[in-house]
Amino acid sequence: MKIFNMTELIWSLCEILWIDLAPGQLDKVRILLSHNAAARTDAFLSMDEVLRKMPIFNQLYRGNSVSEFDMKWRHWRDDCERRLESGEFSTSTNLDIMARILCGEESVFAHIKDLCETWYHMLVSKMLYQRPTVKSVDLHYYAQASMDEFRGDGRMSEMDSILLSTLEFDVHQVIKDCSAVLSGWWFVSHLTDILHHCGQLESHRLEFGHNLREYLLLDYATSLMSHCSLWQVGVDYLDQCHDTGRHYLEQFIDNMPIETERKAHKLLNICEKRNMPEQIKSICKVMGMRCLKNQRLGAALSWFLRSKDVAFATLIAEKFLSEYNEHGEFSNLDLLDNLGSSMLISHRLTFLAKYREYHRLYEERELYAAGSLLLSLLTSRLAPRE
Repeated sequence: MKIFNMTELIWSLCEILWIDLAPGQLDKVRILLSHNAAARTDAFLSMDEVLRKMPIFNQLYRGNSVSEFDMKWRHWRDDCERRLESGEFSTSTNLDIMARILCGEESVFAHIKDLCETWYHMLVSKMLYQRPTVKSVDLHYYAQASMDEFRGDGRMSEMDSILLSTLEFDVHQVIKDCSAVLSGWWFVSHLTDILHHCGQLESHRLEFGHNLREYLLLDYATSLMSHCSLWQVGVDYLDQCHDTGRHYLEQFIDNMPIETERKAHKLLNICEKRNMPEQIKSICKVMGMRCLKNQRLGAALSWFLRSKDVAFATLIAEKFLSEYNEHGEFSNLDLLDNLGSSMLISHRLTFLAKYREYHRLYEERELYAAGSLLLSLLTSRLAPRE
């Protein structure tokens, strides 16, 4: 739970600083206040008006400069201070404290310090109500002051260090510290990926050439590929590694144990979607040889046909013919009767399929068609010599 809370906090801060500003939630505050029993009194109505008029920069920035917003903010705060000094909120202690917070009074923050769980809660409150137009490059100065206020000994936790690096816009240090502190590669991989898509990693590259995003995604994908049930998820991550992901995937598939036919079919589906003929042939050969070893000739032939392996398809056809010579009948009739165009992969398989068709026609008493097919087989020289 501690790790989850850390990742949520770091992600949220990175989102605010580097991706997109979170909108103000004043409407929710006003709704909350409206449920108070005294919501229709002058003090509450005055506070509702103050909140309604509070300028929000992310709603004004289009066509408006920071200086214009700052001017609007100062006018709004002057109005809030006027109402506070005139005693409009004096009938309610909580509204009075709320108004002093909105006005950014330093003394009130010291008064409510115990309501803040940690230094960054206080930092956000002070910045929002005292310096709403603070420059991002100056944030770490105020962060350090808030930390000193909460921790007189000056010591920083691992979490403090990561947050401070984030406020200093040190992308590389944030990723490095998260890799060391948080377990696994999940968080740093996803954080780095989204920062890459936001254009924050253009100047951050590792010495050996791969970009930071791909390096971390490969590490995370590798951990997934080694898991007995998560390896399919790892494939999707490797797809996002455009430089070396395919090479890694080929190597993983080449060395992956295939315990069941179900897993084999999953691997084949992955390979077929990504046009990986060598891996398809290898998987089919492994499964075909396993079936052949267990005397499952029909299954073995299906695997070799799927990979279009001429040599082994011919070998299986020979075994079917030997079986017929020994027992006088064919096995796996459903397969032999439905080979279709697959029979053309080898001459021996073509003969096997046609010879089985001759037997079927003969059994159905279609003697003329059976005789014509047998004659065709003899004259085409497809029949084995022995």
